[in-house]
Amino acid sequence: EFCVDYFTNMTLEGAPAFQENVTSLEKNWGTKSPNEAIPVDKFSAKAIGNFDFSKKDYTFDVKADDGIRLWIDGVLHINAWKNQGATAYTTTVAMSAGTHQVQVDYYENTGNTYLSASWSYARNVKITAANDATKLNKARVYAFSGTKYLGKYSTFNEEGIAEIKDVPFGDVSYRVDYRGQHFTA
Repeated sequence: EFCVDYFTNMTLEGAPAFQENVTSLEKNWGTKSPNEAIPVDKFSAKAIGNFDFSKKDYTFDVKADDGIRLWIDGVLHINAWKNQGATAYTTTVAMSAGTHQVQVDYYENTGNTYLSASWSYARNVKITAANDATKLNKARVYAFSGTKYLGKYSTFNEEGIAEIKDVPFGDVSYRVDYRGQHFTA
């Protein structure tokens, strides 16, 4: 969980005016303040949490309106400390197994107020044909997120198994193409 300190300035300076613990960073305040102790504009926040990671490559996604920085174990990985509309940034970090500190710095200048930070890692997906596997031999399976092709596919083997490597977590669907016909897996 993150411990989030909020400041009544855009520079993370002084004593926090408000503090909260949150399990995720997904904040869309619109044109409002996160708390009555914090002004609507010209405030900042620092979120720090210690989280367990496996030994994998993780994709970190942050989005902010205005400035944002992402630190992992004290190393700066994303630095977008500037006035901007809601803008997304992504970085991939090879994490070792164990507990790591994730820190997100944020500031709001004026206008809409938005902050999000999350991470995920890719996984291997194994799809097994439910019907006669021999009919699907050499058919391809494609991975999609919504209507966007993820650039990941595999071919069913003789046992009716297709394994797609490094599929990101999230809303992923699969389409089987076999002799010009399309099926959803």
